[in-house]
Amino acid sequence: MNLTQFFRELFKILKEQNVEIIEPWIKIFEIPFLTKFNEYDLDYFIDSFDFIKKEKWNHISVNKIQFIFESMKYIHPDIKNLSKLLDFRCFEKLVKSILQLNGYNALNNFYFSDKSELKRKTNQKRYEIDVIGVKNRHLLLIDAKQWKKREPYQALNNAANTQLQRTIALNNNRNILSSIIFDLTNGKVNLKKMLPLNLIPLMVTLEENRLRINDNQIPLVSIYKFNSFLQELELNLQNFNIIKINNLSIQKTLS
Repeated sequence: MNLTQFFRELFKILKEQNVEIIEPWIKIFEIPFLTKFNEYDLDYFIDSFDFIKKEKWNHISVNKIQFIFESMKYIHPDIKNLSKLLDFRCFEKLVKSILQLNGYNALNNFYFSDKSELKRKTNQKRYEIDVIGVKNRHLLLIDAKQWKKREPYQALNNAANTQLQRTIALNNNRNILSSIIFDLTNGKVNLKKMLPLNLIPLMVTLEENRLRINDNQIPLVSIYKFNSFLQELELNLQNFNIIKINNLSIQKTLS
């Protein structure tokens, strides 16, 4: 069975789908590989993959994020090209999924209000962090940028500095920070084992960047290299701008 053919055909169809839809429906007869099966074998084949599900009216639904991970086993397009199947919100979910595959507890789109003195200096009252992941003593605060062209140095540098400001604001609102930890760990956390906690701001981008670290030591990582970045994080911590937290009490209510 040539699974490479199946994944290529499906990838070609998905490229024509609306990027805002994370689980599009596709007619079975539009995928030549699937037309070879009788009904029993088709059901068996579909059930062998988590990313596809048989739907009504001779359709299948495809979870594009799960498809991306599975298809890399069979076809050549790397994760950067596969990521183009997604819109920016789904791109953020892809970043979250990579974190989870590396043992992180993660969440998307965390909003908080700055209740510290910093808001008077920055004129920012509300912040959003695209993706947050926690593992061991590391809390990654990620700005996910699906820019589809290579941005100039200054744009990348400024965006990374903005992420640093979000991290500083979060550090200045410890009750909110502790609530994130509680939420990510479902309250099942031994806080003493997490201290000192490292807050690590970073950017994950679609394109490979000439700028790998900005002028404030904020890392900029392409989606293609994000997995290896996570696996090598401990070896490179000394190169990054990290805010260390030595004292933190867990709160139960998100703000």
